Amino acid sequence: MNKPLVSVLMASHRADPALVAAVDSILNQTYPLLELVLVDDGAPGGFGLDIATRIQRDRRIRLLRNESNQGLATSLNRAMAEARGAYCARMDADDISRPHRIAKQVAFLEDHPQIAICGSAVCKRVSGRGHRVQFPRSDAEIRAMLLFHSAFAHPSVMWRRADFERINLRYEESFLTAQDYELWSRALGPLRGANLPDVLLDYNCHSDQVTAKRYKQSIAYTRAVHERVVRRLIPDAAAEQMALHARIAIPHDAFDLAALKDAEQWLLALIEANERQQVYDRRALKRIFARQWAMICGMSAGEGMRAFARYLASPLSAPLGSASAAAKLFARCAFRRPG
Repeated sequence: MNKPLVSVLMASHRADPALVAAVDSILNQTYPLLELVLVDDGAPGGFGLDIATRIQRDRRIRLLRNESNQGLATSLNRAMAEARGAYCARMDADDISRPHRIAKQVAFLEDHPQIAICGSAVCKRVSGRGHRVQFPRSDAEIRAMLLFHSAFAHPSVMWRRADFERINLRYEESFLTAQDYELWSRALGPLRGANLPDVLLDYNCHSDQVTAKRYKQSIAYTRAVHERVVRRLIPDAAAEQMALHARIAIPHDAFDLAALKDAEQWLLALIEANERQQVYDRRALKRIFARQWAMICGMSAGEGMRAFARYLASPLSAPLGSASAAAKLFARCAFRRPG
């Protein structure tokens, strides 16, 4: 077999019909030079006859087996170590890569040698319904978004293997969730990233994917990354400031007017710190913060027009540059009343 240009990395600890569909979406890519490095992460009884049949018929599949469940990060590190392609592409065991995904990402990376990591827009599907999810396209905005959360859809990403090996980049195996966010927080310093505007992956969300225990676990690991990225700007950030940052990054309940004021002051403090240290591109940082500010003000629409007034009065709203964002927020606030 010719040395594959792209090594697709996939791991699963169970066998189900979704895995078969995910594998087929890779084998049916329009791009021919690929291998699928598939890790059986301790699946009880293995992956079953359907996958075994595909392995027998298609020599592009390389199956690795863990004797017991090792977790996603460990399994992906093993797959990376076995990869032979010039590029590595991630793929989850319950998603669908669209037929031209690999071809489009390879073409982009070949044309942009300065970019090491390439993601894409995705179609997020919940209970059969799908909606487009777009991620920042430029390296500057991708880096700025990392202050809040991952700027890539993990299963959509492709990267240059040589760049990862040059700086010994691997998944942090102590992270049981948010492994990708942690990885990008380290990678997007020495390396540059981009997202394609094309929807190249159908990202399937299932009701049984996130248990209460796993959700709390994910929040804890995400906050650990917040600590790292925030302290690049404000090394002595207090615990209450980090708690506020986490609430801004992952808002689950409405901010009252006092909380909005605290959030605004914290975001402005981060912008001021960046003015001194120049860690992030100034304009990109302000655009990302403007979107986050609009989102938390929107979640506070129950405060009525007072929330809209707070939004407009803040310098954080200026860089958004879109009258539609203000109009949507106005409509939400105008038709709600304080509780």
